Amino acid sequence: MIEFTDDFREKMRHKLSSYSQADSLGNVRGTVTVSTVKGSNLNSETSIQGSTDRLLSGEGGVSPLAYFLSGMTTCQSIHFAEWASISDIKIESLVIEAKGEFTVSRPRSFTEIDYLIKIDSEESQEKIIDLIRRATSDCYVTNTLKKACKVTGSISINGKQSLEITD
Repeated sequence: MIEFTDDFREKMRHKLSSYSQADSLGNVRGTVTVSTVKGSNLNSETSIQGSTDRLLSGEGGVSPLAYFLSGMTTCQSIHFAEWASISDIKIESLVIEAKGEFTVSRPRSFTEIDYLIKIDSEESQEKIIDLIRRATSDCYVTNTLKKACKVTGSISINGKQSLEITD
């Protein structure tokens, strides 16, 4: 049986009261940002930068929205590893950053997600762009999110902003 302490109940009353305030104010928005750095093989390390405030974070912890958004960056990084390994494409570094705009007032949801793929490689730009298209089009999370809100991506190859991902 799950039992709740009085302290926990009071925290939840306060938290839900904050949500009610957001509902009464109308269009209350927030932002969450995550970054995934690709290591060797299929290893990835994801960090949260400027997570959402205490309203959404679970009393000072990491926001569930940040975990949710990190699923996209991690999924993409795995597909990069798959395609780069079988295509014998050498990558010096790969960082995928995503920023999600969301609404706190009802309906609570992401409204827009922007992501940036930073890739350093000695390979030709054409090879890298082909790799990016394959990896992002295979990403289950990105493709699912595109059905729910606006998702846009951009690419930085060797430190130079190149183009926007359109598909």
